[in-house]
Parts: sequence; C-alpha cells; structure tokens
Amino acid sequence: MKKFILLVSMLFGISTLGFPQSFEDFQNYSFPNNGKKNILILISDEIPSFNDVKNEFINSIQGDYNYFAVNFKGDKKYVEQTLEAIKQKNVNLVVVIGSMALESVVGKLDTPILFSMVIDYKKFGVDKYKNIAGISVVLPSESIFYNLKALIPNISKVGIICSDKYFKEFLENDSKNLQTIGIELKPYFISSPNDFKNAFYSASKETDILWMVPDTVVLNKDNISFFLQESLNSYIPNVVFSENFVIAGGFFSVSLSYPSIGSQLGIMVRKILEDKEIPSNIGIVPPVGTFTAINKKYLGKMKFSINEFMLGSIDKVIE
Repeated sequence: MKKFILLVSMLFGISTLGFPQSFEDFQNYSFPNNGKKNILILISDEIPSFNDVKNEFINSIQGDYNYFAVNFKGDKKYVEQTLEAIKQKNVNLVVVIGSMALESVVGKLDTPILFSMVIDYKKFGVDKYKNIAGISVVLPSESIFYNLKALIPNISKVGIICSDKYFKEFLENDSKNLQTIGIELKPYFISSPNDFKNAFYSASKETDILWMVPDTVVLNKDNISFFLQESLNSYIPNVVFSENFVIAGGFFSVSLSYPSIGSQLGIMVRKILEDKEIPSNIGIVPPVGTFTAINKKYLGKMKFSINEFMLGSIDKVIE
C-alpha cells in the first residue's frame, strides 16, 4: 500500500492546495429552485490534478446546472452522512474524482455516477452497476507510441521492466496492437525491486528505448531515481509517466490532460441528464487529450536522430 500511495503521489502531485467546500457546508446547503438539475462533485483529496479536473468540469457546465463540490481531504469520516445528504437533497448526478470518493458511492446509490482519476477502478466492480460510467486514467499505448514514433521514426523495440502479472493484466493485448505501428514490446520480468538494476542494464543494451510503467511490484522510490538518473547520464531514450518525471531526468512523456478530462466529464453529464443515456451503456471510456513533454538535454546525444519538425508539436520542452 505504501508503494501504491507513493506512486500515486508522484503521478498526480500531492500538495496542500485547498478546496473551500466541506461536508458541513453541503449539509447546510440547498440547491436553488431554478428548474436546473443538481450535480454533486465528490473529491477524494487535496491533489492539484484533481482540482484541474474539477475546475474545467465546472467551466464546462457553468450556467446549465446547479453544482456543489465536497472534498473529503482523504478522510472517510463524513462518507455516510454525505450519502444520506445526497438522498435528501435531490441530487440528479454525482461526479466523483479519485479512488476514495468512488469507493464511497459504489453500490450505495441509485443516482447516476460518473468517475475519473481512479487508477484501480476495476477493483470496485463498477461494471456490475447500471448507474456508473467513467473515464479511465490509462492512456492507450498506441497513443503514447504514435506520438513517439512521429518524433523518433526509427525506434521499434521497447524494453519494459515489470512483473509477469502486470504485463498479462495491462500490456499483453497492447503488445499485439502496437505491432501494427511497428512497435515490439520486450518485457524483462522481475519479481522484486532488488532485481531492477540488472534488468535495466540488460534492457538498455538490447532495446531501442525503455518504458517506465507503474508496476508497484518492481518500482520503488530508489528504482525510480535510478532509472531517471542513469538514463540521463547515459542518454538512454525512455518514456516516463508525466512532465514531472521528464523534469526529474526522463526523456519523453505523454500524459493525461487533466482539463480535457474535466471537459469530457461535462459531455458525459449531458448524455446522461439530457439525452437520457444509461451510464452503463456509456461505460468506461479512455481519456481524450494528451500533454507531451521532452527533455532537451537528450537531444543530439542519443543513438537515434529526432524529427526536428515534430519538436514544434511537443507541448513542453524541458531545458
């Protein structure tokens, strides 16, 4: 669990950014009687990316719906009271952001639920409920490597250090799909973080580029630091989770655009509340919109040349 929390905090950037609404505020709040439908936004914790999603979602529905946001701040203390308040306050739809908020409502409400920013949504059995739809935080591998191939056309063999379980669950099907764009995934299976360095050296010699995947069986803080530092020192091309990892020494990232997820939630709300679509018929959809970043320190020093023309399409170049 500690490894998982560490990885989530690094992926999403935990900070002390605050939200003004609390359960007590919601308990004392009444939605306006203006004929508009009411939306409750439940946020798991004080994480900047969660705030980005929330803000853009609110922008996308502003004026069309009544809304109120409650941040649990990582504390389940008021979950039961919040559920009771939802039933009493004529909430037409609940938007949940983050795992704790999703766990709090799954199987406990008949109200339509939309979720986002949940890495491990499958463990909550959301596909069993007709009132739940959501947005996955997993970018399709084709999206990542389509962007990368445009930048480095000559790469073909991608090394991945992971557990056998992770590969079978998350990457086996992707491996077949990536072959259609000329990418071969070559996994280096390990069962302990202690074996990470040896696998790294083997993969860096035998493949064109390394892909860091969020497998908590093999990744810990030390291995992440080693991967980033050793890659930068030797100019080994690599793909990492996000811009923050590029800043820390990685080469290239294709990550979620959090404002785009907020806008996507707004579109899904309208499908449910206006077009009367059943949430389960919408299902769990991939995220739209990406954010690309590249580390300029690698340019001209790797074994592969860069398509200079495509650099202009990168969202952020880290100096």
